[in-house]
Amino acid sequence: MKNILITILLISTVAFSCKNENPRTASSESSPSEASVSSYTNMDVAAFQEKIKKGKVVIMDVRTVEEYDAGHIEGAINFDVKLPSFASNITKMNEETEYMVYCKAGGRSVTACKIMAKAGLKNLYNLEGGYDAWSAKK
Repeated sequence: MKNILITILLISTVAFSCKNENPRTASSESSPSEASVSSYTNMDVAAFQEKIKKGKVVIMDVRTVEEYDAGHIEGAINFDVKLPSFASNITKMNEETEYMVYCKAGGRSVTACKIMAKAGLKNLYNLEGGYDAWSAKK
């Protein structure tokens, strides 16, 4: 419980300190490595890495704590999408912040992006292939 509260506090702090400078809209052009799906954008590893390098993003690992502890993207905050508190906690997040979301293979992160979009978050980027794809490109 303490870890969850610390995670929420960390995300809130980062989210409220970030400012979106270039929001993507549905009408924006996307490269072949980015495909806009409803209100989040799927990205391949190269595009995801590039977006992170530009900064001012929150990297969210939506896997379990055990998976996160076994390896994660540097700077990622663990926010398990399977926890009952996930949906209610994201309502406290800044809708202008850019969120880089990933899981193991891409399924749970899509679920997380859909929940986050439904909560009003707009700048969501899903890593296609998840941490497996990320690790393979290292």
